[in-house]
Amino acid sequence: MRRWGSPIASASSARPTRTCSARCSAAIIAKGGGDPNILRDSAFVTLAIFAALTASVYFSKKDFSFLRSGLAIAGAAATMLVFLSIGFGFNLGIVFSVAMVLLAAGYILYQTSQIFAHYHTEQYVAASLALFSSVALMFWYVIRIFMRARS
Repeated sequence: MRRWGSPIASASSARPTRTCSARCSAAIIAKGGGDPNILRDSAFVTLAIFAALTASVYFSKKDFSFLRSGLAIAGAAATMLVFLSIGFGFNLGIVFSVAMVLLAAGYILYQTSQIFAHYHTEQYVAASLALFSSVALMFWYVIRIFMRARS
């Protein structure tokens, strides 16, 4: 029996990103901003950053386990800032988006080094999900940076 929960959930989670990006792109074009191609450019930037970080972990063979506590503290602080911005209604701005891209880059370094050093070959699903979450986080905030820069 085939399960449809996972593909439906993943498709519905990507829909807000596409809708928001399409709406913002239409607004930029209506203002005379030309064809922004925010999704394409964000995907290329995210892919380039991910490839560079993964290559640096692969070629340096360095264990980035020392980043764990700093990433946990930074992630908790970012989560608190998001909740505070929702509660008090202030905008986090482009500085927060850049900080979140840097946090996602740190998580990519940490998780990639964990995959190379500590994961077994049977744990490929857990490894791919861990990296996917970091890449998706980075992609979302790169989109936000491009939307802010092009509006």
